Amino acid sequence: MTTVEKVNQVLLNLYCGDPTSAQAAMAGDNAMGEPAESGEQSPSTPPGPFQDQERNEVWRVFASQMQATYEQLADVDMLEPNPANRNEAMRNVRLKPFWIASEQKEMDGLWTRGCFKRWRRSDLQTNDRVFGSRFHYNIKRDGATGQITNCKVQLVVMGNRMKEGEDYHDAFAPVPHATSGRIMISLAAALELELHSCDLAQAFIQADKLDEGVNGRIFISLPKGATEDPDTVFEVCRPLYGIPSSARALHLTLSKWFKEQGFSTAGFEDSVWVREAGGKFPHRLIVSAHIDDTLMACESIETLQAFKREFLTRFEGTDEGE
Repeated sequence: MTTVEKVNQVLLNLYCGDPTSAQAAMAGDNAMGEPAESGEQSPSTPPGPFQDQERNEVWRVFASQMQATYEQLADVDMLEPNPANRNEAMRNVRLKPFWIASEQKEMDGLWTRGCFKRWRRSDLQTNDRVFGSRFHYNIKRDGATGQITNCKVQLVVMGNRMKEGEDYHDAFAPVPHATSGRIMISLAAALELELHSCDLAQAFIQADKLDEGVNGRIFISLPKGATEDPDTVFEVCRPLYGIPSSARALHLTLSKWFKEQGFSTAGFEDSVWVREAGGKFPHRLIVSAHIDDTLMACESIETLQAFKREFLTRFEGTDEGE
């Protein structure tokens, strides 16, 4: 396997959630892509900017082409600011393959969830409006070490050009007050409740679509790197980041599901739900949702785990634990 083939395979495995395969792809080879001799003592691992060693292996393939040392390049990349646009993201050749892989992962997820429908520009009605979109690049780091944990890319619609009352109707989405969060944590401490959290993946596109836009439709053009035909536009079939009403759509979807599970809102807090003990959940549950981050409290770990399984069956996400 050539170095280029190996790098592509490792990136594919890493961003598709198969780190074991990524590690196997690099096994038996050193950072320069040369076979390791049998019985040879492996030298100390060279530094890299990533927390994950498989990503560092890929990074070193590109860093080895530079004049500076691994240590110098790792320090530079750990301090790399978030790119403002795609041109800036592609400028760093060491991080470029990670951005491209993350762009592909983002678009694959959107297509898999049925977020788009292809249209030809010639088929649009005269009053249909087409909005632009762009990739948002974000380097996520470990708070303790400063090492890079992920190069995250999100597709964002240029909703700043949308007109209220024409392209969308209402953008208000309630979130819990900071005081409510502190009260919930205080109750958990005082009553010895189990307190866990979940994070929704690509949260907005898991919401039910609102009937908005001219002729009930919103069209976008995809950014460079995501489409090959400039004459093709895409109807948005799910709420996306950047559309002003997307957060409201997610809140309404969560509210509908919680009510179906027997929850009711906690007083004036429309984004804090309480379910009394009974039925399939024998203990009281308290859930707070701040957009895509949820906080859950219950006196029984078994009841809480059962609820989290049901919640993450309906909404795709990760269990962040305590």
